[in-house]
Amino acid sequence: MNDFRVYGFDALSLSKISESTSLGKASLYHHFPGGKEQMALEVMTAATEWINNEIITVLTSSDEPRKRLRLVLKKFNEFYECGAKPCILESLVASDAPQTVKHAARLAFEILLEGFKKLAKDLNKSNNEARQLAECTVITLQGALIVSRGMLDQNIFKRSIGRIESLFFNDNP
Repeated sequence: MNDFRVYGFDALSLSKISESTSLGKASLYHHFPGGKEQMALEVMTAATEWINNEIITVLTSSDEPRKRLRLVLKKFNEFYECGAKPCILESLVASDAPQTVKHAARLAFEILLEGFKKLAKDLNKSNNEARQLAECTVITLQGALIVSRGMLDQNIFKRSIGRIESLFFNDNP
């Protein structure tokens, strides 16, 4: 997964994959007859599983909403190493990856949006307000990842994560 995160679909060659996995190109094609596209789809399957297991199960649990949000934001912070690691979803949708791969990334984004929307609805937000809050949350997370890495300043990501809780609970940012 890291190779796709770091290089994106376009710049990741089979040679780089072979080097990082210690598998020859023939072995890669044996395991992934669909080539790089199949590999990217497998990576998206793993990413979606992580989102479902680590994020959605928490967002949709019966725990108190603030506790759920704090735990999810902590998981994002740990997973992205305070904004230092790139996001696989962004890496693949911002590339020339095949539409099958981009579609898988869009589905992962939709799963995230629905999870945050559920949390907002649990806070008695209207359907429209909940969707807008979910979109704002995912945009904040993704944008903060890009800007933090671009500016080489992880504090940008940390501050953005702090603002998300304020958005949900109308606290002062």
